[in-house]
Amino acid sequence: MNVKLGYIDYDKFKSGNYIIVSTNDENKKTSLYKPGDKVVLNNSNNIAKEYEVLAIADIPYVLSARYVQSFNLSFFISEEEFNAQYGNILPMIVTLDVEKDKQKYIESYLKNYTENRNNISYESRNLFEKEFNSTKRTYETIGLVLSFILALIGIMNFTNTIITSVILRKHELAMLQSIGMTRVQTKKMLMWEGIIYSIMTSVFVLTIGIVINYFIGKCIISSIWFLKFKFTIIPVIICLPILFFIAITVPSICYKYLSKLSIIERLREID
Repeated sequence: MNVKLGYIDYDKFKSGNYIIVSTNDENKKTSLYKPGDKVVLNNSNNIAKEYEVLAIADIPYVLSARYVQSFNLSFFISEEEFNAQYGNILPMIVTLDVEKDKQKYIESYLKNYTENRNNISYESRNLFEKEFNSTKRTYETIGLVLSFILALIGIMNFTNTIITSVILRKHELAMLQSIGMTRVQTKKMLMWEGIIYSIMTSVFVLTIGIVINYFIGKCIISSIWFLKFKFTIIPVIICLPILFFIAITVPSICYKYLSKLSIIERLREID
C-alpha cells in the first residue's frame, strides 16, 4: 500500500480494531480522516462497530475496483475481520499473481471458465497489451495521416511560392539574360533563393518551432495517464534534407519550362 499518513502495523491491523482509510480526491493527496480518528461501520446485520484509523493509504489502481469518482473514499479491514462482520460473500474482484511460465495455462483456463459464465469476466496482462497496442496503432495512424496532410500542404505551398516567384519575375529574368546573364547563372540564382527559403524555414523550425512543439506535446501527453512524453528532433532532421532537395529541384524544373521561350518572346509578353 502507498502510505500517505501514519504507519501500518499489521499485528494491530489483524486484531480487527483498526482500519485503513484511503485518500478521497483524484490526485490522491487529501483524506477526510487522519490516524487516530474513529470510524463507525455497520456490518451485514446492521450492527455498528467502531474502528480506529491506523493509517491513510491507497492500494495500486490495478488491485482496486478500478473506477474513479470525484469523491472516492475506501475503507480497508483485515480478511479475518471482513469475514467476521460480513460473512463469506462472493468477492467483487479477485487478483491473481501468476508465474511467467504458468501465464499461458492460466489464461487458457480463465478464458474457458468465463465463457461459460455470462456474469464473470477477466482481464490479463496479454489483454491489456493487445488493447494498448491497438490504441497505439490508432494514435500512430492519426499522427501519420495528419503529418502527411500537413507535409503535403507545406510542400505544395512552398512549391507554389517558388513557381509564382519565377513566373512573376520572368520579365526580370529575361532582362538579366538580355544584358549578359547566362542560363546557368540564372538557374543558380533561383536555386540559391530556394535554399535561402529552406534555411529560413529550418531556423524557424529548429528554434521557435521546437519550443512550440515541446510545450504543446507535453501538455497533450501529460493529460493521458498511460502515455509518457519523450521529445525528439529526429523527424525534423530527417525532413530538412527533403526540404532542401525540393528547394533545389523545383526552381530548376520551373526555369527549365520557362526557358523554352526565347528571351525576345519573354520580353514581348504583356502581364
